[in-house]
Amino acid sequence: MGYQGFLDHIEGVAKIIETWQNPIQILYKDNADAVIAGSLLARAFLDLETPFILTKFEESLLPEIIKREGYLTITLGIGVEEVTKISTDNMIVVLDYGEADVKKGMKVSLINPTEFGFQKNEYSVAAAAYFLISPYAVSLDYIVQLPLISAQIINMMEDYVGLHSLIAEDATTGEKIKIAKSISFLGTEIFNINDSILYSLTPFLPGLTGNDKKIIQFITQAGIEIKSGTDDRKISNLSPDEIKDLNSKLVVHLALHKGYQEDELIFIKNKTEFLDEKSGTILKNVWDIASAVNDAVMRGKHNYAIAVLTGNRTNYLSKLTKLYIEERKAVSISFQFLLDHNDEVVELTTLRYFISDHKISWYNVSHTAAMGLSNGLVTSDLPFAVVAPGPNKLHTIGIRASKSHNIGGGMSELMQEVISERKIDGEVIGSKLDSMVSVPKDLVEDILLDLNEKLRGYVNDS
Repeated sequence: MGYQGFLDHIEGVAKIIETWQNPIQILYKDNADAVIAGSLLARAFLDLETPFILTKFEESLLPEIIKREGYLTITLGIGVEEVTKISTDNMIVVLDYGEADVKKGMKVSLINPTEFGFQKNEYSVAAAAYFLISPYAVSLDYIVQLPLISAQIINMMEDYVGLHSLIAEDATTGEKIKIAKSISFLGTEIFNINDSILYSLTPFLPGLTGNDKKIIQFITQAGIEIKSGTDDRKISNLSPDEIKDLNSKLVVHLALHKGYQEDELIFIKNKTEFLDEKSGTILKNVWDIASAVNDAVMRGKHNYAIAVLTGNRTNYLSKLTKLYIEERKAVSISFQFLLDHNDEVVELTTLRYFISDHKISWYNVSHTAAMGLSNGLVTSDLPFAVVAPGPNKLHTIGIRASKSHNIGGGMSELMQEVISERKIDGEVIGSKLDSMVSVPKDLVEDILLDLNEKLRGYVNDS
C-alpha cells in the first residue's frame, strides 16, 4: 500500500485523538525507539494540556492498566501477545516492525508497518507516533526532531529513508535541522578530537580506540592542530579539508590492522544537527543524542531520557551526558581488554566465549560480544559470548549471534530455556540476536556448554 496508504490510514486513526475528551494512557515498550515515541506524544499532550499517563509496560501493571476505565490507551512497540492481555475498550496499537497482526475481533485501531510493506530502516514506532500527533501538535518544530533520533538508533550513521525521509523534509523545510558532511564518529560535539577517536566504537579502531598516546601521535602525523588557541578543538570544528585528510588516514589505518572488515570502513557521512538548541551541546548532534538515549534506556534510566526528550533539561541533560561519556569509556576499555587477550577465547563447536575476571563492565558484555563479531576479532560468525563479574556477586553472560543464523525464537528465548532447565532464578534481557543474564559464577561454564548444544541444530542448519 506504500507511504500514501499509510498516511491516509494514520490520518483516520489520529482523528480518535482529536475528538477524545477523557485522559489518555501511553504504554511504551522497554526500548529506545518506544521511549522516544512515548516522549514525543507526552510533549505534544503537555502542550495541548491533554491529561495523560506515560508508563513503561510491565505485566505486573496489567490490573492497574485495565482498571483505568474511560482512558484512551495508546501502546507503543508492545508485542501482540501483551496487547491482547491489555484489551481495553479504546485502544490505538502502534506495532514495532516485524510483529504479527492482532487477533481478529479485538476492538483496536491498529498501525502495523508490515501491512504497508515497509522495510525495517524505513519505519520506527517514533515515526508512526509523529504522524499520529503532528496534525494537532503545538510544538511541531520540536517534536519533528524526535523520530530522527529514533532513525539514527535503528539505522546508525545512514541516510534517512522511508517515513524518516519524509520527517527529515519537514524538519529541513521548517529550518529545524541542517545536514552537513562529517566524520562518522559519535561524540563530535562533546569530545575533543583525541577523545572522539579514543571512545570510537563505530567502528572500533584497533590500536587507537582506548589508546590515548597512539591517538595523539596519529593526529600529529595527520598534521591536524588539536587546539585553537587554548581551547581543545572538536571534530565538528574541523575544516572540510581536515575532515577529508583525517578520513583518508583512518581508512588506511583500519585496512592495515587486525579486525578490518570492508563494510566497517569509516567514511565521511551526512551528519544531522539540530538548530537553535541552547540548552546543551549533546542535543545538537543527532548521532550523539541517539546514542545517549539508547545507553540510558539500556541501563534502565528511562527517566533521564524522557526528561531530556520532552524538554526538561535543567538537571537531566548533565546526567544523560555523564552516562553517555561513561558508556563510551567503559565499552572502549572493555573491548581493548578483549583484543589484548584474544588468545584466551574458548572455541566450542557452535559457540565461542571469553571469561574475564576484571576490566570488562558487566552491563556491556553483550555489546562487547557484538563488537567482537562486527570487528572481525573472532574468526567466524558463530555466536560469541563474553562473561564478566556482575551485580550481587554474580557473573553476567552476554552473547551475540550473527544475523546469518536464524535461531528459532532468538538468543533470549534460548538463554531462558537453559536457565529454566537448570532452575536458575535469573532475568534474561535482550533480543533475537543478543541476550544477557546474571548467574552464579560456578554455573557459567555449564550454561555455556548447554547453549553450545542448543545452538547445534540452528547453527549447523544455517
